[in-house]
Amino acid sequence: MLIGFSVSNYKSFNESQSISFLASKITRHKMHISKIANRRILKSGMIFGANAGGKSNLVKAIFFSRKIILNGVSNVNLSKRHFRLAKDKYIEPGVFEYRIMIDNQEFSYGIAVSYANREIVGEWLSEIKSNEEEIYLFNRGIDKDGLSYAESDILFETKEDRVKLNFYLDGFGENISDAYRKKTILNDIALRTTDKEGLFAKIRKVYEWFEDMIILFPNSKYSGLNDAAAEEEKRCRIQVLDKPAWENIIKPAYTDIHGDYPKEKQEIMLSLGFLKDMGIERPKKGMEFCFQVSIGLFRSEEETFYLGGWYTDYTDIPSDSGVGYISEAKYKDWGYDIEKESDILICQSDNMDWRETEERLYQDVTGKGSDLEITVRNTYAYDAVKKTAGSYGMAFLGALGVLSGMFFLIHNVMQISMAGDVRQMGLLNTIGTTKKQIRNIYFGQIVRILIPSVLAGVL
Repeated sequence: MLIGFSVSNYKSFNESQSISFLASKITRHKMHISKIANRRILKSGMIFGANAGGKSNLVKAIFFSRKIILNGVSNVNLSKRHFRLAKDKYIEPGVFEYRIMIDNQEFSYGIAVSYANREIVGEWLSEIKSNEEEIYLFNRGIDKDGLSYAESDILFETKEDRVKLNFYLDGFGENISDAYRKKTILNDIALRTTDKEGLFAKIRKVYEWFEDMIILFPNSKYSGLNDAAAEEEKRCRIQVLDKPAWENIIKPAYTDIHGDYPKEKQEIMLSLGFLKDMGIERPKKGMEFCFQVSIGLFRSEEETFYLGGWYTDYTDIPSDSGVGYISEAKYKDWGYDIEKESDILICQSDNMDWRETEERLYQDVTGKGSDLEITVRNTYAYDAVKKTAGSYGMAFLGALGVLSGMFFLIHNVMQISMAGDVRQMGLLNTIGTTKKQIRNIYFGQIVRILIPSVLAGVL
């Protein structure tokens, strides 16, 4: 249950603004209050105010931060999300904090997101005791020297728990990788633990609270496909792609592809990892699967698909949240049209970073819709060059320097060699050697030196 939420430096919110569901001392409308532990919590709340006063932005802040908590910042659009009426707010982090109640335990969880660097610079999860004592299950940040740290206040009951948590938090410490800068500790631990009780069970419950949260907007349209489940614990996301998206963007990222993209109504293509999780080591075309499919928010149907193909992907996404691809015919059978509302996948140039690409796209599609959101990530090629050389510009300068050095080295060697040859030709001419004899001498040197060298280089 949500107790409170606060946000700062997001859209129209500059300083921290909060909403609380803690009941006041007024005793009217007792049926609207839930008594949990030592808290009196309102079952519902209402925000009212003038137009453009920030009411919708408060809900959008919850929606925005939830996406980061569950999926990291890589798949979230951070452009123009900061408070834009004050100078330099782009370089300050946006802060989002929740107070929640789960199984009579109160928690405080928050994140601080750097818009400029597209990373999470702060994260904390604390358990709040009945005496208001606050114990940090984990706390992550960046110190004054710019080094990342992750720590915990927990007094561990077992050595195993201490070792396990230290192992998890170590990945978010001084030697944190770029991938870990963009994800939450909550997500990392929750998806890697199966504990039913204790510290890691608490962390998992907090993650599931965000996972189960439902956010509705007045213009919400439930045309997206949530997931399909063969068993309660085996789930995959379902997607529909048109031919250019599959052939030019998605297909090149996979290997060992068997079959073609689904065309028939009940045909499906699944990842090999998901099939293995279902106990299928050697898949065959035509195999039948019975899935309970969640379509949108309030609709669920049982569907029988047959396997039209499978693929191998290499991602850090757990196999139980892989992607199953279905045909446009099935999508239309469920009452949707891929032409009316869908995501557009774009391949950017390898020499453009995400900021430049995002700004260019916003300029190009200006006026195409106020709800338009563009999310851009660096290509793998760009990241690889940036990590090794800093940028394509630096890589070009480095290559130019290497080629220039090779040119001057070869030039100097040839100059020294030619100076010696000129002296030898002068001596030969002095003792009466003819031009034909000198020519034969040099052609003989070329044959003896050049041809063996070329053959050795080729072989």
